[in-house]
Amino acid sequence: MPLFDESHPLWEVKNLKRALHAAGVALWSWTVETDDFAMDERAFELWGLPAEGSVRFEDLSSRIHPADRDRVRAAFTATRPRWRL
Repeated sequence: MPLFDESHPLWEVKNLKRALHAAGVALWSWTVETDDFAMDERAFELWGLPAEGSVRFEDLSSRIHPADRDRVRAAFTATRPRWRL
């Protein structure tokens, strides 16, 4: 059975979770319109945030290295809809 076949056991949720854990990868999603981040436990750990409440860009930007903060903030701003202030 080829790996690209969706019925391959590799794509079972339990196996994907195991692979994410082994790799130390964090999952997150950002809703640009509302500035809400949804993050898994690993993402909260990596960012040094308590795993409770809502997360916004400003919560994360305070943890970005000062030398990188302006560049990251500019990239963040570029993703925002033009009609928003």
